[in-house]
Parts: sequence; structure tokens; C-alpha cells
Amino acid sequence: MRFITVLLCFLFTFNAYSIEQAAMGNPYNEVKRVTTTLFARLQNADVRDEENLSSVSSIVREELMPFTDHKFAAFKVLGSQFRSIPQEKLMQYINVFEKYLVVNYASVLNAYTDQAIEFLPETDFSNKKMVTVRAKITGGEGPDINIAFKVRHNRTASKWQVYDIVAEGISMVSSKQSQYSPIIRKQGIDAVIEQMNDAITSGRLFASTQ
Repeated sequence: MRFITVLLCFLFTFNAYSIEQAAMGNPYNEVKRVTTTLFARLQNADVRDEENLSSVSSIVREELMPFTDHKFAAFKVLGSQFRSIPQEKLMQYINVFEKYLVVNYASVLNAYTDQAIEFLPETDFSNKKMVTVRAKITGGEGPDINIAFKVRHNRTASKWQVYDIVAEGISMVSSKQSQYSPIIRKQGIDAVIEQMNDAITSGRLFASTQ
């Protein structure tokens, strides 16, 4: 009797886990789907023309940002310093950070021509809430570029989302944390918000974001 009870408990737990994993979806497939659409649209845009930078930012906003957990990334950049920032300033910072990400992504993708992206084999993501999807950008004039998408399952949004992109070992989140942490300590969050706004304005990428 005890064996049957244990067996039933195991089966119930396994089935519940399987259903949860199925509901979460496959992070590798999600990254492939989003990047395939993103690169296809970039190929059809004259992204190297300075006059068309706004079209690149539009593509980033429409294709990449819905798949990006900009709030989680924003908090990762702040690190433990977020505890000292007033709630209203946090909200202002997060809103500016989202636009700032578009500037960064669009600036990088503006150099895209017709390279291909090859994904490395999947690894087991069972029972994981964070996954690294590794790929390689090939076909350019220079050497291949190793890239990794740091993805987490956002339970609120019920989907996998990118929170960091690592290119040739350089993490966007870590680099921004190193850049802005000293500024927060010495000048406060207002100085960071001002610098991000300056980057957005100088990038001339947001004529239609407001």
C-alpha cells in the first residue's frame, strides 16, 4: 500500500512538472525565432545608411524588445545599490533604461550586413529558470563572433526573455554595471538617468518612440 502511495505521488509530481515545463516552452526555440525574424528584417533594411538609423531602432523595438526583460536587466546593472534609490526614481530609471537598450542594440545592429547566425546544440534546461543560448555569427569580413543570449523565464509575463547579451565574452549588463556603479555612488541615480538620456538623444534613434 505504501509503495502504491509513493508511486502515485511520484507520478503526480512528474506529470505536474512536465506540464509546467511544457507551459514554459523552449528558450532555444524562442531565441532562434526572434533572431531569425530580426535578422531577416535587418537584411531588408538599408541599415548602414545614417539616414535610416531610425528604421533600425524601429526593428529593434518591434522584434527584440518584446523578448527582452529590460526591468530585470536594469536591476542587474544597479546591483545592490537599487536599495538606496527611491521608488519613483527607480521607475524613471527603468523607463529610460528601456530606451537606452534600444540605442545600444540598434547601434550594434547598424553594422549588420548579411551575416548568418549559427546556434550551438541545446543543453538540458529542465528545472532551470535561467538558460544561456550560445551562437556564432558568421559570414562577415572579419572573424566569426561568439555570442550568448542570457535568458530567464519571466513568470509574470509567462515567457522566456533575454536579460543580457554576451559578445566575445563581454557582457552588456556587466559592462554597464561597471560603467554606472561609480556614478551612482558619487553622484546618485539622477546622474545616470541624465547620461542615458544624453546617449538616447545623441543617438538620434528615437524620433518616434514618444
